[in-house]
Amino acid sequence: AALDICHTAQKHWKAFWEPNLFLWDFVAAELIATESGCTIYKKERDIEKLRYDLLVVSSEETAFQLLKILFE
Repeated sequence: AALDICHTAQKHWKAFWEPNLFLWDFVAAELIATESGCTIYKKERDIEKLRYDLLVVSSEETAFQLLKILFE
């Protein structure tokens, strides 16, 4: 997941999403994506398991459209 998030941060991909990610799967790449201007959306964190039900990383232009498609 971390490499995929970095590809999105470098604008090689328009977006990345993955269900059921643990913090150690993406936390460093999340910082890189945030610094590059990506929009990060995290849904329903399970604090005990350090897990998110869904992580979405995209450019600001595609964030709204992608979230709309994913949650229809």
